Amino acid sequence: MQPTPPSTHSLHSPHTPPTTHPRPNRLASTLPWLALVATAAIALRSAEPTATDPTPSPTTSPDTSPPIGAILPFAGPSSSIPGGPWMLCDGRTLSTSEHHALFAVIGHAWGQGRDRNEFRLPDLRGRFVRGVNHDADDALRDPDRDLRGPSAPGGNTGNEVGSLQEDAAGPHVHPLSGVADAIGQGHGAEWIRFHATKVPDDSAPVLSNSALIQPPGPAETRPRNVYVNWIIRVR
Repeated sequence: MQPTPPSTHSLHSPHTPPTTHPRPNRLASTLPWLALVATAAIALRSAEPTATDPTPSPTTSPDTSPPIGAILPFAGPSSSIPGGPWMLCDGRTLSTSEHHALFAVIGHAWGQGRDRNEFRLPDLRGRFVRGVNHDADDALRDPDRDLRGPSAPGGNTGNEVGSLQEDAAGPHVHPLSGVADAIGQGHGAEWIRFHATKVPDDSAPVLSNSALIQPPGPAETRPRNVYVNWIIRVR
């Protein structure tokens, strides 16, 4: 008798499906490690300063406050000027030792006090501010830059910061009317003698008008302006 070959289903019942073993997912098992490596790389990258990335680190912020010696217009009254780093530009005297940081910036440009150990703040009360001419040489800048004087004793002169220029009226023309051949002095500008040859009276005196050319009211020549308080950062 021939032996019966073993059945392939001898280990399973007719109603039980064969047992299968799932293949291990290697990608899923490595994902946590990949995420950890990527996180570490990003952290190291953000910590390294690069020459091509000018963006400051989130832990530091640039100083955007005005530097010591900066002058700003202040729209409030002098009683509302914030204390501490700010003072009114009123020409007051300060000690070089107590305000050494400010003195290192402006020195005696705006004047000195009783001696070299004191210096003055800019005095901008009732004054216009003009930029230093430096080497600008066109006629529309400051043709009298070298004639400027100190704003306070011991201060800068000439083409330097802190120098002062007094008020003046530049060259201009006024229309005048008169009698060319007047002999007598007469009254007012109408009788000013214009001819240097003194025609027709060669012995007549040369007359001049001493009346001030000034419209009634204003005491100065000025542009339209508004008031502000000029303040300076001292520390």
